[in-house]
Amino acid sequence: MIFKIKDDIILEDMMQWHEALLWVFAAVVRFCKKNNLELTITSLISDRKNVQSVSTTHEDGRAFDIRCSGGSWSKVWIHKLVYFLNSNYSDWGAISKSTGKPLVALYHNNHIHIQVRPNCNMQAYIKEKE
Repeated sequence: MIFKIKDDIILEDMMQWHEALLWVFAAVVRFCKKNNLELTITSLISDRKNVQSVSTTHEDGRAFDIRCSGGSWSKVWIHKLVYFLNSNYSDWGAISKSTGKPLVALYHNNHIHIQVRPNCNMQAYIKEKE
């Protein structure tokens, strides 16, 4: 299995994702597969009705959360994934309300929140066929 989902996740929510978030999700899948880490999505869009949040990244289709407690996840792997995403996709990161800096991934409350900004420029990453 490539990834798991929490019971209240509606996979069709992925159809509303920002294009850059799809690319970041693929990078997360590859990272977890390569390092034998269990990937479980814990939050997308529809499951957020009673969640008090500081931003609308989930509701706008620009964020998802993954569980990283227990199993194969250690603090080292958590930090490696956060570092990998923030180093390789920093141009796409949503602006953090607390630091004012772009972040693609941040760890808090036993999960990694992964987000992209609404106006990220993906052209540097996409090569057009000649």
